[in-house]
Amino acid sequence: LSQPDETESVMSLFKKGLTFVIPLLFVIVLQTLLVLGGMFLLIIPSMIISLFLMFSTFVVVLEKKRGIDALKMSAGMIHQHFGTIIGRFALLIFGFFIIFIALGILSSMSDSTAMIVGVFQMILQFSIGTFSACYTYLIYKQARASYDESKPSSITWMWIVSGLGWIIGVLIIAGLISTASNLPPNAIQGIDEEIQKQLQQEME
Repeated sequence: LSQPDETESVMSLFKKGLTFVIPLLFVIVLQTLLVLGGMFLLIIPSMIISLFLMFSTFVVVLEKKRGIDALKMSAGMIHQHFGTIIGRFALLIFGFFIIFIALGILSSMSDSTAMIVGVFQMILQFSIGTFSACYTYLIYKQARASYDESKPSSITWMWIVSGLGWIIGVLIIAGLISTASNLPPNAIQGIDEEIQKQLQQEME
């Protein structure tokens, strides 16, 4: 897409796309491990890690970077343009917020407007993903144009934060399993009966 060649066939482009499958999957797995690790330390570390790695897939495809190098380049671009990128995404979120507030007000005016607004909301929800992806790509292009590769960014802090999160997560899961296994059979049966009673009450 960044260097279009009109002479290439669809099959040729498809074969080129297949060469990115494994590198992309590998980067996505690394991202997922880092983000999930951050979630065990509450949500904020996970959100920060996600922000710094959001260009990773673009870097894999457009810059031909692989694995850790793709993560580092994404983190570097975000680090060098942190304020600008945060501001533009805040503007995007604020814009969507205003639109949905306005639609909510319009839908409460009358039944006829509520139906029209409902249809428009469905269309908007389907288009948000595509628009956000295009918006992110444009921000990536602008950040890439002024990215200084002589100032590499370290992601060691991400591994430390994520590693601590995974340790805490494993301890929590192990504690829950240990507690559940030590519960007397009567307690487990009582919990099952209580759940069934609540389900029956909801059905009635």
